[in-house]
Amino acid sequence: MTGSQKTEVLFNEPLAPWTSFRIGGPAEVLFLPKDVDGVGRVLDGIRQKEAPVTVIGGGSNVLISDQGIRGPVVILGKHLNRVNLYLEDETATVRAWAGAGLAQLTALAAKEGLADLVFLAGIPGTAGGATVMNAGTGAESMDRVVTGLIIMESSGNVRRLERDELGFGYRSSKLTPEAIILEVELTSRLAPAAQVAGEIKAALAARRTKQPAGLSSAGSFFKNPGDDFAGRLIQEAGLKGERVGQAQVSEVHANWIVNLGGATAEEVMTLAQRVRTRVEEKFEVSLEPEVRFLGEGEERWPWMRF
Repeated sequence: MTGSQKTEVLFNEPLAPWTSFRIGGPAEVLFLPKDVDGVGRVLDGIRQKEAPVTVIGGGSNVLISDQGIRGPVVILGKHLNRVNLYLEDETATVRAWAGAGLAQLTALAAKEGLADLVFLAGIPGTAGGATVMNAGTGAESMDRVVTGLIIMESSGNVRRLERDELGFGYRSSKLTPEAIILEVELTSRLAPAAQVAGEIKAALAARRTKQPAGLSSAGSFFKNPGDDFAGRLIQEAGLKGERVGQAQVSEVHANWIVNLGGATAEEVMTLAQRVRTRVEEKFEVSLEPEVRFLGEGEERWPWMRF
């Protein structure tokens, strides 16, 4: 790409507004690249200063420390959201910049009849972040539709990875923070747009009956263990509605921790640890987090390290 636009730079910027949890202290310096070339220049400058960098997509699957994050933070979700669609016979290829929202992809699916992207309906996050954690539903996930990635390595080298190089597992991949996703390539079968739009509408309606609305959260907090469901275990342990300060185990879905208004990361983590302890005591199951903790104090929560 050429003609890169100027990157936004903010100092001592609170990170809470940049996350779906609405929790988090400040970034020492926050970079908001406006295109892929901008990402390269920012990372090159950070590399020369030998500073550790934290890269965040849409902020939907992270909990940021109350003390914030030292060093540079790069957020891709604000500007890097371009999506290109290529149609051929009965299939479609979507090339989405890492910051493109899953809601954006769902809207495209409804408009163009992208049948294999229906499962994205209602899942928060961005194309890049969803690929890293292999986001999905109980039946489908990103590994079914992702065919390749364009990444920038820590050296600054840009290259393509094919699906079989990504090491997808349940809510996981072998992608590391050192590899910055720039673009995600997805493929889908084509179907009548009205049919796909109807399926998406139904999926969204079903989610609304099962998941809390109107409260900030990071979605499902824990991975489902084996063939069981984290939400069932948490509910059976009597933890639905459990609170620490303004953090609460949702009364609608026990695997969601919600911010009732003004919750701190400390409160969320204390509550999450209480949930893990009680579930382990009752069922001898150790719940693993889906949500990633970032920033100062991570040594206090070793089970949240990825």
